[in-house]
Amino acid sequence: MKCLTEECGDNVWGLTIYRCTYSDDSAWTRFMAIINERTRYSLDRQSLPELFTTLDWNVQDDRRLLDGATVDFVRERFKLWKAEALKGVDERLIKCALPRHNHCIHVDEAALRSVVDAPEPPPPKFHIPGLDTKRPPMNLDGYVNLVAEVWDEDEGRDSGVDEPEVDGEDYADVGYCRVQADYLAPTVYVQLMEQQGYRWLYNRPPGMAYI
Repeated sequence: MKCLTEECGDNVWGLTIYRCTYSDDSAWTRFMAIINERTRYSLDRQSLPELFTTLDWNVQDDRRLLDGATVDFVRERFKLWKAEALKGVDERLIKCALPRHNHCIHVDEAALRSVVDAPEPPPPKFHIPGLDTKRPPMNLDGYVNLVAEVWDEDEGRDSGVDEPEVDGEDYADVGYCRVQADYLAPTVYVQLMEQQGYRWLYNRPPGMAYI
């Protein structure tokens, strides 16, 4: 990831997060703390702690505009943000198609609660040699919605498979998928750098992305 971001000339990385629930400010603060804690730990494990200083989640926090916002609404807002963000930017950077400019994160009440309300795992009953005691507790059920700016709405329509509706849509790819918050960065971010990264990750909601 470090080589790719430097090659593209953009030291800032991280996805734009849209806060779409405003029922509990303290829970939101806790949510962001968890995301940052997991990211910092993962970067430290990969001997890339310096990348945490250039991480920017670019949180969009506007209760009037985003409270209860749908994935489709967030996607349109993201397109507007991207158009402004890339004005005057070197063409080389645009061609790199960094995940930051092609995907964003939608956090509704269900996603928020899946992260902050996860039960703490019990402490180990005995000492395990080599156990990483600094590792944050894993939460494989906590997720956020990864939104693709562009996707093939018609993919799977004619497959002959009747898909249950998700957000009123019955096609195979609904334009977003649930990714485990613990792996959001750098794991998911790096995979999205691949040309087919989103396709490899995609699993139809409410299933979890393939990581």
